[in-house]
Amino acid sequence: MNRRISRICKSFAGIILLGMVLICMNACGDSGDRVIDEATGNRALKQYEVTKDKVKKIEEKQQERYKDILPGAAREEKPDE
Repeated sequence: MNRRISRICKSFAGIILLGMVLICMNACGDSGDRVIDEATGNRALKQYEVTKDKVKKIEEKQQERYKDILPGAAREEKPDE
């Protein structure tokens, strides 16, 4: 009788544990893709490309803003003068 109760408790605990794992896997579907991207380096590459584009835009804005102050920037933009 005691063995039977122990077996039932172990089976019940196993079912609960399996249910918790399945719920967690279902709820964490998007983060699995993020983990794969992080492990393969795709996420870092995407961040690098976005940052590189932002820096390029900032550089262009700065050149426009300070072209009157910096004579070299004005010459680069108007080569026929």
